[in-house]
Parts: sequence; structure tokens; C-alpha cells
Amino acid sequence: MASSLFSRSEIVFGNQLAEESMAAKKLACEPLATQLTENDLTMPRRKRRSVIISLSYRMVWFSKNILGRKRMLSWCLNTSWLMRRFAFELSSEVFGDLFQREARALSEDVLQRWIPPGGSVLDIGCGPGRWSRLAAQYADSVVGIDQSEVNIKIARQMTTASNIKYVVGDVTQNVDRYHFDVAILVHVIEHIENVDRLLAAISNVASTLIIEVPDFEADPLNMARYALSCP
Repeated sequence: MASSLFSRSEIVFGNQLAEESMAAKKLACEPLATQLTENDLTMPRRKRRSVIISLSYRMVWFSKNILGRKRMLSWCLNTSWLMRRFAFELSSEVFGDLFQREARALSEDVLQRWIPPGGSVLDIGCGPGRWSRLAAQYADSVVGIDQSEVNIKIARQMTTASNIKYVVGDVTQNVDRYHFDVAILVHVIEHIENVDRLLAAISNVASTLIIEVPDFEADPLNMARYALSCP
């Protein structure tokens, strides 16, 4: 299955996306870097004493001795994951599409490079349509598909471009009659039980697949989460 799938469709995956995105951001930051001086990089080395932080350390120390290190570690890992999730979602609400684009490996430069002139794009698991709207700047037609009616409703409300169509449905059933130059899957694969079935279906309707998944190695705590069966 895998060999035939990969022979039919070009896959842009993981590290390649990250490298292209980082290179583009580095070029964008170079003019700013040349303007920085030593004063811009100066910061106080000694942090002010915080009562809350001191009490938190004491609480962790006592809890560790009562509950044990592993239980306390599991609690800290679960709490940090939950707080990070809340912070990520709130940042997305406050800063909108700008935050999401900076937080992902996929970038506008990558889309511009891989979408051919006059091309068509399928955005799978499109959510509120942020990647559909970005891709529409470089493609003649974009279809965003999501199983959530709420997401599609939000996407339609936020979209003014005439070359974008949103569909509520399953990509393995609702778009098999069409063909696209590029299919985008941003943080979708990790939510799918049968990944081979999904990729096989997409390979029949798209020539190029742009796939982004979470980077397990980006957070060293993920090793501990995996070992302790934490989120």
C-alpha cells in the first residue's frame, strides 16, 4: 500500500516543510537583525522574587514526598499539557490567523512554491478555513472540507473570496469525483485511526500532498509523557 501510494503522489512532509518555513522566516528577519545593537539584547539577569513561584515550589516539594515522584510528574505533565492547550487556543483567538501561521511549519512561501499557476487545492480538515483563504491567493479554486458543520459555518462567515468552496463531509466519500493539484492536511493525520485508508483516498484525487503533523521531538517532555501514558 505504502509503496504504490508514494509512487503515485508527491509528498511534502514534516522536516522539509519546517526547513522551508524556517528559511523563509530567516530571510524575513535578516533586515531586523542588522539593526539590533547590544542594548537591544541587554536584559536583567536577576529576576525579582515571586511569592507565588516560591509557594509553588514548596507545594511541589511536599506533594512529591507525599504522592511520589512519578505521580507528581504525571500531574505536572497533564497540567502543563492542558495549560499549553488553553494558551494556544487563547492566542489563536487573540491574534487570529497571524498566530496560527507563525505556529505552524506550513507557510505562505511553501504554498506559493507548491501550488502551480491556475492550480486547484483541497484543504482537508479545513477548520475555520485559514489555510483555504491563504491558498486561494495562489490557486484558481480551493475546496475546504471538514466533518464539523460548526467549523464550516465559521469558515463561510470569515471568507469573502469567490474561488473558495466549503463542504461538510468526509474526504474519502465526498470528493472522489474530482482531482486537485495539491491537497493540504495540517494537523489532521494524528486524529485519524486508519491513516493508510485516508492517504490512499487522497492520492487518488490529488497530485501533491502537503502534510504537517506535530513534532514529537520539539518538546523534550514528550518522552516522559509517552513513558507515563500522559497526553
